[in-house]
Amino acid sequence: MKPVYDGLQKIKFEKPRAKYKAEHEAELKQFYAARRKLTGEFPDGKVDMKKLSDEYDELEQAHNTTYGEFKTVRDDLHRLWKVKSCVGTAARFNERTEEQKLQNRPQTRQKGGTIPMNYTQAQIDRANAVSLEDFLRTQGETLIKSGREYRWKEHDSLTVRGNKWFRHSQSKGGYPIDFVMEFYGKSFPEAVQLLTGESAEGQSEATTAPPTAFHLPLHNRTADRAIQYLCESRGLNKTLVEAFLLSGDIYEDAKRHNVVFVGRDRNGTPRYAHVRGTADPFRQDIAGSDKVLSVPL
Repeated sequence: MKPVYDGLQKIKFEKPRAKYKAEHEAELKQFYAARRKLTGEFPDGKVDMKKLSDEYDELEQAHNTTYGEFKTVRDDLHRLWKVKSCVGTAARFNERTEEQKLQNRPQTRQKGGTIPMNYTQAQIDRANAVSLEDFLRTQGETLIKSGREYRWKEHDSLTVRGNKWFRHSQSKGGYPIDFVMEFYGKSFPEAVQLLTGESAEGQSEATTAPPTAFHLPLHNRTADRAIQYLCESRGLNKTLVEAFLLSGDIYEDAKRHNVVFVGRDRNGTPRYAHVRGTADPFRQDIAGSDKVLSVPL
């Protein structure tokens, strides 16, 4: 900006000056604004470099401190986003397969063959760990490098990084299974098979026992032991834990003071619950839970 201002000072005649000002109006406005600011800070025209250096050091220290304070919150938000993504994927799968479940058909049929629906949790975890960058390349898609992420040429508002995706135009994202369901129109089992190349290993629904009625364990009046376990033993942020306690998605049971994690269907009705001990390694799904809506812990 200073060279632009110096160039103006060299022009003596009015018309050329007016033309020069019009051509460099934005730069000159910035220069005048900066000069007014600096004149107020340094009225004698001398810049105290030590003072500026000290202020910079203070700001850098404040930044590092703030970043450290919020890093754990950011990590917890990533974990909770994964939980939300997995629950959303499971809820969509549950809706799409409701008719087959009612008819006790443990398979979903497509043209050319049959794909089993009974994938194990280990297989689902492997599918959600697939690199979306590698997956899209194997599908013949074009990716464009954008910082630490890649943009999908077919959908330029969508970025992928490792096994995560985010569609900026709709502010939503998730993991590989719901990516394949969203953009390739696959069902849940079809998505798992496409990502892993594996056949289902789970037990057929036709051989399972009749369903057990699902009931949540009784709530304890307080959640002190649950908060202590989640914050101190698991290292989660207390504010986030309290938010989940308030929503009822986590609570402390009255009988053994275990932590109860609740999974809900799309209507918000509890359909799944997992119990984890606060004083021992005990863990168990509540009888009658719909494992399609399980919460990854």
